[in-house]
Amino acid sequence: MLIYRAGKFAVVGVLVMVLSACSLFGGKAKQDEEAAKQKEQQTKAQSTGDQSIINQELKKQYDMYHEILKYRLDQQANMAKQTEERYKKLKEQSSKSSNQSNDKSKDTSSSSSDDTTKKDSEDESYSDN
Repeated sequence: MLIYRAGKFAVVGVLVMVLSACSLFGGKAKQDEEAAKQKEQQTKAQSTGDQSIINQELKKQYDMYHEILKYRLDQQANMAKQTEERYKKLKEQSSKSSNQSNDKSKDTSSSSSDDTTKKDSEDESYSDN
């Protein structure tokens, strides 16, 4: 019976300690929760103002990104045009040089045929003598 009473006393003592601990720590947790809720409300109020600033900054960065892309595309188009112009110039130069070489070969062939006719006429004149 003495053990039975000591057991009850121990259980009651443990329950008292648990309840006091819960009230001490649990009460603090509620205060922390309330403080956290207040902070959240304040940050929400500030964030609505901050969001508009953030949105403005994001829009500026978005616009700058598009300007950079547009600049790159323009540069690529300019490079393509310059490449085409160089190709055309090189093609013209090569066609001019080939035409000039063809003209020279025609001149040399016509001059050699002229030389041949001159030789023939000279041969005829020697044979007449």
